[in-house]
Amino acid sequence: MSNIIFYNRTFSGTIPVNMDIDIERYSFHMIGGPDTATFRIQPLADKWELTKMLRYPVDILGEDGQKKWWGYVNRVTIPHGNIRVGLGLDRLYNSVKVKHLTGTTADQADVQSVREFGDKEFFIDLSNAPAADAIAYRKTYLKTHKYAVPELELSGGNDEIIMECYGWWRTLDWKYYTNTNTAPVENTTQIKNIITAVGQFIQGVILHDVSGNSSVPTRDGSNTALVYITELLNAGSDNERPMLAYVDQDRYLHIYERQDETAEYLMREDGNLETLVGNKLIEPENCIHAKWVKVKGVPDVLGGISAMRPFFIERAEYVEEGNIS
Repeated sequence: MSNIIFYNRTFSGTIPVNMDIDIERYSFHMIGGPDTATFRIQPLADKWELTKMLRYPVDILGEDGQKKWWGYVNRVTIPHGNIRVGLGLDRLYNSVKVKHLTGTTADQADVQSVREFGDKEFFIDLSNAPAADAIAYRKTYLKTHKYAVPELELSGGNDEIIMECYGWWRTLDWKYYTNTNTAPVENTTQIKNIITAVGQFIQGVILHDVSGNSSVPTRDGSNTALVYITELLNAGSDNERPMLAYVDQDRYLHIYERQDETAEYLMREDGNLETLVGNKLIEPENCIHAKWVKVKGVPDVLGGISAMRPFFIERAEYVEEGNIS
């Protein structure tokens, strides 16, 4: 049985929980690593207290005591009669700036919201508006978005509380990035520089491989770090291979070149993976991803120049019942 551990927002200690909580599923992606996780919690008397857990760090531990997934609480929905009431971070923005006819306003932030959740910025483009209108709009937008926005679902249904979590990679979408430098810089070095500047929850960058490609790092601040980093990764390496990344258990971002097309695992007919040597079963809860896989029992050459090449697992999802998709 898996174990779920929550931490306070400063990462300085664990949060004791007294509830019956089950893992529904969790997933990984080849870019970012831990992606999403969903928990189901049985009804409890103080259920509304769970809405205070937004942005709490969370780990999933397997039966072997090893971390299987890690991230933070992004959304909680609670049954209330025939409706569900929720709070989530997707539409929360606590630092806002607006582009207007003659320039861009300074950031306006809500100190309390930033202290609770971290900086979550929003850039609004009102290029044809006068500065006075942009400043007024900035104030209004911040007031209505500085806290988690309540949600209502008229679905009724089961009485379980649902908690949805995201991996730390997604927090790179929380802050915008600006760079005025016009001299070309190696792409993975650019990624490291972006993380250093705005990766508020990322501890650092570990470069296993460099891309070998360079580009101009100029950024006008109209997009987030996640957008720019993804573009740089997608540019690939000078070996014409994709660059991949994952956030580890300690919140360090690892960047590496995708391996050559060589199978690292075999996939059985039942959908489970096994090792190439010894045919040892890989437990589905390990959620193997970003690896090359060959289908067991399928011939490599089907005829002429046709060949059944290995598959690359871009995304993997584990469902608690033991299935993986």
